[in-house]
Amino acid sequence: MRLVQRAMATCFDLRRLREFSWRLVVYTHLVASVFWWWLMPGGFPATHLRFWSNQVFPLSAIAVCLVCLWFDWRRTDSRLINVAAMIPAFWMAATIAGVVLFPVSARRFLLPALFVTGAVLIIFWWRFWTSSWRQVGMMAATLSAVVISTGVVVAQRGPDPDTTPANAPIPEVDGDIRSVLPSIEIGDGQMLPYDGSVRVTLTAAPGQTDSTASQSTERATDRGHRLKLEIQPLLSFESRSPDRCWTILSPRALREGPTRKLVGARPIDEGWEAAYADDGRSVLRVTASADEQGLQIEAFSRLDAPIYSHLNTFSEVLIRGHRALFLSFSPCPDNRFKVESADYPLGRPTRLAYVDAADVFHVVQAASGEKGPFHELARGTLHRSEPLSITLWDEETPVGRIVMADWSAQASRSLSPTAGWGLPMNAIEFRLLSDDAESMAAIWVTLAGTSVGRGWDSVGHSAGVYRNRLRVEPVRQ
Repeated sequence: MRLVQRAMATCFDLRRLREFSWRLVVYTHLVASVFWWWLMPGGFPATHLRFWSNQVFPLSAIAVCLVCLWFDWRRTDSRLINVAAMIPAFWMAATIAGVVLFPVSARRFLLPALFVTGAVLIIFWWRFWTSSWRQVGMMAATLSAVVISTGVVVAQRGPDPDTTPANAPIPEVDGDIRSVLPSIEIGDGQMLPYDGSVRVTLTAAPGQTDSTASQSTERATDRGHRLKLEIQPLLSFESRSPDRCWTILSPRALREGPTRKLVGARPIDEGWEAAYADDGRSVLRVTASADEQGLQIEAFSRLDAPIYSHLNTFSEVLIRGHRALFLSFSPCPDNRFKVESADYPLGRPTRLAYVDAADVFHVVQAASGEKGPFHELARGTLHRSEPLSITLWDEETPVGRIVMADWSAQASRSLSPTAGWGLPMNAIEFRLLSDDAESMAAIWVTLAGTSVGRGWDSVGHSAGVYRNRLRVEPVRQ
């Protein structure tokens, strides 16, 4: 009963209600600052904007909130008002900067931002309208908040793209698509021209077993190891931003982009090629290998303007038929990595590979989900002009190999804004799609993306023609 009476007394005591309302604003910002500091990725150098927006800014905001609470407790309104003015000034400047930098995404965040800004301004004015303030102190606090908020908003903008398109001549493909079959047999595989994918079956050569394999494994090899691969080799964007903002704030139609459409197809020597209308123009060429084992795949994707995205793939590979799948990479061939299940957003860690600015190829494991810090499992050297080979193992048996001739040369080396801890935007992620060891596995290859880490930041692909040459073949004895 006393608590009810005290609450009612507080409601009818305007002075206490004003103080309570402002303290609620401060405590809300304090909690939000702590969560921002905890959630945002770390490990950035001091020269990177994300170091200041992810580590320095939230600590500064926490300090401002604590100082506000201290002056409020000491009843020193003349000092409190100068510090407190930083909070509404921050929101006003952030809203203006957001609209200027992200005019398209502002359609989704402007109303919530105006609501928050207006509410903070009204509560600030109501709390301090009778307080005295010093002009110099108020101006200094307001200017500091404006500079900080503008810097935080600018840090969310996707940096200029640094992918390096091959700019190879893109073939001209015509042909009446009305007579094109949904599936075309080519060598050991199939081309699915309408969705731009390729299927191939890889079978281990007889007796192709690692020298350290046990007798039980050798008996398993006698039963045969066969992997079924479905490959999407065309550059594809799943989640994009029209103005370099977070993709979650992009209007849906602009975030999803155009649907890829088959516009031409024709047979060529030992294979087929098809043309597509999508973000620009794409061409897929599939031919049988000279020795009739495996396939040669060549994909071209032309971007007429830079595209900023959160999720995209340079290649996507789905794998079935394994008992226990392992991968090995040509820069560190003596290491094999088991493909395992992973959780999202937190839980069992994912494994991935990337190449950094010094041409060092790393295979790492995340701390939780796909989030850092990242523990290194192996490393090697992969120069820009060097192809990357991925060997697919079933248990102790090497079954097939995927050779990517163009990934390293075109991949971005800039730091990822979502991964942190020194990881670049390029990545090769691999995992099982369910908990069963024999379930479908996936390999996602990106030139520049932000699927690893925390956030929906967009990063760019430069305009130009991207080429993706793949050789898919069984491992020969």
